[in-house]
Amino acid sequence: AGLMVIIAIIAGYTARYQLSWAYTDLLASLFGLATLITFFRWIDEPKPGWFRWAILFSSAAITIKWTNGVLLLGLLLCVPFLWKRNKVSLRLLIEGGLIALAVVSPWFIKNLAVTGNPIYPYVFPTEFFSSERVALANLPGENLDMRHILLPFSLTFTGVDSSAGFSMDPGPLILLLGLPGVLLHWKEKKIHLIILLLIPVAVVISVFSPIFGHLSQPRLYFAVLLIAAFPVGLGWMKLQALVSDGVRFRRIVGAMISVVLVFCFLQDSIRLIQLNPFQTFISSDKTQYLEKGLGVYADVISTANKIPESENVLMLWEPRALYLPENFQADLWLDTFIVAYLEDDNPDGIISGWCNQGFDKVLLFSLGDEHLNLFVSGEREDLKEVFLETRGMLILDEKLIHTIICIL
Repeated sequence: AGLMVIIAIIAGYTARYQLSWAYTDLLASLFGLATLITFFRWIDEPKPGWFRWAILFSSAAITIKWTNGVLLLGLLLCVPFLWKRNKVSLRLLIEGGLIALAVVSPWFIKNLAVTGNPIYPYVFPTEFFSSERVALANLPGENLDMRHILLPFSLTFTGVDSSAGFSMDPGPLILLLGLPGVLLHWKEKKIHLIILLLIPVAVVISVFSPIFGHLSQPRLYFAVLLIAAFPVGLGWMKLQALVSDGVRFRRIVGAMISVVLVFCFLQDSIRLIQLNPFQTFISSDKTQYLEKGLGVYADVISTANKIPESENVLMLWEPRALYLPENFQADLWLDTFIVAYLEDDNPDGIISGWCNQGFDKVLLFSLGDEHLNLFVSGEREDLKEVFLETRGMLILDEKLIHTIICIL
């Protein structure tokens, strides 16, 4: 059963892809697994220590991304249903609250001391993050529809990694085996608790993502990934034992799983052949490999490393500055130009403002055109016109010499 859970998760491209690089979401899923283990251990063996560990691990997930707090909320949602059975006391709840506070408070204190907002850069405007930027960082998403109501199905069938919408591919096996696992084990207490653990994340994605668009991305809640996959093992155990009219479901389900894994293998094999990483072992020139794997980013990094450290570079429409020198300032919230526009809607004023801030160059990613179109949505054509005019001036402007134009 445990092996089948692992297979189901790896069958999803997003989780499989993240195994190749040190991304924070996988650490959040590790904390989620630790929470699930200690929580279920507390159910089977009602010792307060296990509950404290579950609180500790679920709180640690919050330190990866604030949105992983849905795991702690789910844990607390289960408590009333275990109050008598596990002899939950007010003292235990207070201890759990203190543990959670001790784990998360360093981030609250740091943000409060530096920015004046304990949950910076969300909700509350500060001198470092204006009310306009708070509003821009929380743009509304799509209206509530059947796609949100039927979340497990819509995510499975329409989720594509790094694309618009859910921006995640969970693979088909979590739904294919998890749903039978829930239905066939419906009377079991642990299935009820699994559903309770998942209610907060379901509510956030279904109800709040139309209000705050970025909340629709399940990769923000990787702490609950293994919890969502838990019924997969139960589903497999039940289905592989079923026999109806001489038909063994084990063979049917096994065939479906094999087909999924074959496609996963083909997908990764094609990508591996395209990248050809083996050439790096026989050649000292890794340029071709980097160009295939990173695309234009390889040229950007190469050019960036030639820029003197004394010259500051402002990045537009690119939130990541991985492997770039410290004199590059990323556009963390993809709103640098819009904020500049709100301060001065004149292209000359915008460029002068950047110069006054100490920037010597601009690294412009053309994907910003698409992002700007999504933001404008036909209602702020004036902003779009100013951006196009500013972009044209950047190429010719003498104040910002050697402007880097990166076409993606």
